[in-house]
Amino acid sequence: MKCQFCNSEIPDDAMFCPECGKGQEKPLDTSPAGFCPKCGCPLEAGSLFCPECGARTDAGPEMPKSEAQSAPFQAADTNQQNVSPGTIPPAPGIPQPKGKGHIVILVFLLVAFAIVALVVYGIKSVFFPSEEPDTPNIALIEDYLDDTTDPQPASGSEDNSEVDLSDVDYNLLENSDLTMEGMVKTAKSGGKVLQWKNELTFYGQNESGERILMEDATSAYIDSSILPDGFLDTVSANNHISIKGSLHFSGNDLYISPIYVYDSDGNDMVAAFLDTKSKAAGRANSSSGSGRNSDYVLPQSNSRLLGKSDISGLSLQEINYAKNEIYARHGRLFKSDELQTYFNSKSWYNGTISPGSFSESLLSDVEKKNVEYLSDIEFGMSPGGYQLDAH
Repeated sequence: MKCQFCNSEIPDDAMFCPECGKGQEKPLDTSPAGFCPKCGCPLEAGSLFCPECGARTDAGPEMPKSEAQSAPFQAADTNQQNVSPGTIPPAPGIPQPKGKGHIVILVFLLVAFAIVALVVYGIKSVFFPSEEPDTPNIALIEDYLDDTTDPQPASGSEDNSEVDLSDVDYNLLENSDLTMEGMVKTAKSGGKVLQWKNELTFYGQNESGERILMEDATSAYIDSSILPDGFLDTVSANNHISIKGSLHFSGNDLYISPIYVYDSDGNDMVAAFLDTKSKAAGRANSSSGSGRNSDYVLPQSNSRLLGKSDISGLSLQEINYAKNEIYARHGRLFKSDELQTYFNSKSWYNGTISPGSFSESLLSDVEKKNVEYLSDIEFGMSPGGYQLDAH
């Protein structure tokens, strides 16, 4: 049988437990006395502990406290500490009862922790969503006055990620030098525009750094500031021309800055216009008897890029004069008496800026490129260039 107090195996006729030393109230009945309230295991009569889970059953008779205190006790270990009355000391060398209850509790705690974690994650997902970058918004198109003759309005855009460049015909951020074909028309705003047939899409940047997308464009304003005065007025609205130049945005308007203007046969219309104007001025000067020559070596050097056809037949001296002619247009004075005397003879010349005070920033991009081109031609004709009397 088993001890009524420590559940140790003892002889059936033992009156005291050799392990815990407590007296046995009466011999235990070996017939089943019920089931463990914890795990349901069948119990022997008088069992205080379940043989399976180790839970206390409180099935046996409780020994009076006075008897429990007076019961003889023999410690199995002489070094064992004294045990307070009413407590059951652990049996030496025998592991304490352990059952399935600990496993059930552990499983319950793990399930509870998992449920709590899922609830917390769900609350966080609803009230604290992750801050993922949103898809870029499509730029709003600005409202413009309806003007069917003026160039089309453009829409602003923050960066390239908002624009599908595969749908753009001309990306002016990569290449702005283009040749556009069409006819010159007068816009309702009063400016001149180049109008073409097919609708085109342009993408670029204006002077404020704002990215511009212009869709379905059929025209662009012509920047007449670098063209000879009155030139565009001579171009017939019904004539088909080609303008080679740089396209750019000013504000929300598309502009083209001409470098060359060709007619339908490929002739340089600006050169022809200046030549006609120069000849007319020469005839006027001759008829008036003026001794001052008002023409230029290269009249078009301030309005378009020069080429081999422009300098064909010019001498080394004339190349040098043509190069300095570009500076003279802006009022530069010269150290060379030869150059100063030459330009003083020109009716258009008004020298006011000393050589040391003159700034290259006064020149346009076209003029800067023409100065470089003429300089290369001059020193290509002679390693030392044309020898002036500079001092």
